[in-house]
Order: sequence, then C-alpha cells, then structure tokens
Amino acid sequence: MKTSVLTLAVTASLSPLSTFAEQAVEQEIEGLRQRLDYLEQRVRAQDEAIGEKDEKFKTLEEGPSVEVGALVEFEAGYAGSFDGASESDLVLATAEIGLAAEISDSVSADVTLLYQDNGEEPLDVDVASFTVAGETTSVVVGQIYVPFGVFDTNLVSDPLTLDLGETRETALQGGFGNASVAWSAYLFRGDNQEDFGASDDIDNFGLSVTFGAQNSAVSATLGYINDIRDSNGIQNGLDTNDVAEHVAGLAFSTRYETDRFVLIGEYIDALDAFAPGELPYRGVGAEPAAWNLEAGIPFALAGQDAMFAFGVQGTEEALALELPERRLLAALSIPVRDGVTLSVEWAHDTDYDESDGGTGRRADTVTAQLAVEF
Repeated sequence: MKTSVLTLAVTASLSPLSTFAEQAVEQEIEGLRQRLDYLEQRVRAQDEAIGEKDEKFKTLEEGPSVEVGALVEFEAGYAGSFDGASESDLVLATAEIGLAAEISDSVSADVTLLYQDNGEEPLDVDVASFTVAGETTSVVVGQIYVPFGVFDTNLVSDPLTLDLGETRETALQGGFGNASVAWSAYLFRGDNQEDFGASDDIDNFGLSVTFGAQNSAVSATLGYINDIRDSNGIQNGLDTNDVAEHVAGLAFSTRYETDRFVLIGEYIDALDAFAPGELPYRGVGAEPAAWNLEAGIPFALAGQDAMFAFGVQGTEEALALELPERRLLAALSIPVRDGVTLSVEWAHDTDYDESDGGTGRRADTVTAQLAVEF
C-alpha cells in the first residue's frame, strides 16, 4: 500500500514536468518547420532569380548578330580640265561605316553612313533597310540603291555608267530566284512628277534579272527602269522635277572572270529623248547613254593579290551632264597589308567636239589612293 501511494505521488509530481517537456519539443519542432519554410522560400526565390538571369543571358546569346565594317579612302591627285586649267589636292575621298544585323534566320537590317568629298552633305545616311528572306524569295524595304546597273570595276574611279544610271530611292523591292537566275522588281515614288507636277503618285518601278550561278565565271544582268531621270547623276543636271512624261532606261551588265583575267562590260541607255528644256543636245532633247569596257589582270605580289586594270569608257549625248565623250584608264592596285590597298590610276578624257557644243580638247587626271577597309 505504501508502494502504491509512493508511485502515485511520484507520478503526480512528474506529470507537470512531462507536459512542459512535450510543449517544449512541439515548440522546437514548430520553430524548425518555420525555419524550413523560410529556407524553402529563399531557395525558390534564388531559383527564380537564377532562372531570370539565365533567360537574360540566353536572350543575349541568341540575340541579333551584328557586324560592323568601315572603309576610309585618302586620295592625292592632279586633274586637268578642258579649258586648260589644272589643280592638285590631297583629300579624304570617302569615309564609310556600315552595320549589318541578323535579327533572325529570315530577317536582317543594314545601315550605312557615308561621307564623300563631292560638295554634298558632309555625312549622309546612304542606306537604311531591312530584309525578310526565305529560301528562294526576299522582300527589301528602305532606302536602297535599286538594281538598275551593276557598275562593277577594278579601277579607282567610278565608271561613267554609274554617273548616268546609279539610283538611290526609298523603295519596296521583291525578289525570287535560285543559283542560276534571280529576278527582282521594285516600286518607289520618284522625284520627277508627270504632267508637270499634276501627278504626285507612287508610279516609278523597275525590273532586273541576273543570269549565272553565284560562283559562276560568267554572269549577266539586264535592268529596266521606267524613269531614268531619277538617277543621281541626271537629277543633279536637271533644273526642274516637273516633267511631261517619264523617260525609261535600260541597263545591261556582264562579267567574265577566270584565274588569269577579268572582263567587265556595261551599257546604260535612255530609251527616249528628254525635252530640250530638260537635257539639251545640239538644239534638241538629249537621249543620253554610257558604256564601259574593262579588263583586269590579277597577279601575286609578296603573297598578296594585286590587280592591273585598264579600260575604255564613253558617253553619247551626255554633254549637259558634264561627262566626257571618251575616257581611257589604267590602274594598278597593290595590297600593302591585310585590309590596306595602295592604288594609282591614270585617266585620259576627251571632250565632245565643238560642233556638239564641247571644246574638242583633252585632259588628264592622275590619282593615288590609299584605301583602308576593316
């Protein structure tokens, strides 16, 4: 009986301690649970932050691929004129920087800034466009040089065909083709408005087709534009943009290249005559044309690819555009190092005869050019 009483007494005395211990353990367990919840929340937050950073890095890695290129040309030259005067100068002839961005597999964009020592704007947005391309088709929108003429050359100066035909416009251009033939068509609103300014619509267009595989030795391009007046060279020679009707133009260019020589030929022609008040020649409206025949001979010099080129060029009824009737040229281009080329060119011009309104005289130009491309 004493033992039972003692046992009950001890049990009774320990019951509050047992309850207190259980409560302490439960509180500790609850604290651990809260701590674990807090740590889990921290881990989730860190995982989310890491995931966001990974997405940002992934976006940067998969973002647009941008290429930047530049061209700088310094020239020293002597130039004679048909009136017997002459001059010499040292100029920064060209400074050009271009950016090409590949936005995706099918979308790209191009921007080119250009400075030329030609008396025009000191710095110009030369090209700004974007292209959407598929396997065999493409669409180009922006300020571009429309595909009228190729103006290929291995000489220092631009060919006379470029002076007559090069056309830069804000245009919509579409194309399709394969490795053997490529077609393109373009639409733009030109500077010249028909019906003496009464028409103010998007009514200028052109077509171009190129034959020859991309890596073929022979290629040929045929181009048509419904108003050759919009070429840069003719625009500079016109006093007004209000005209009676458009004057269409035709361009043909060809190139044949082997390891031993390069042959280039091009012809640009207005398909109708201008009004006498727009572009005169011998008292009537001119029907200007220009052509270029050129040969290049590549050779190795100190392990680098050098080039000797010579050509003959000419114009017809282009006196009002201040172009010579004939031009003979020869040039030697020597690579100094990677991306640096030294070229020397001699050009001999013959003016139109006096009966055509010219002087019938001749003039020579010598140009030394240092070109840096990177």
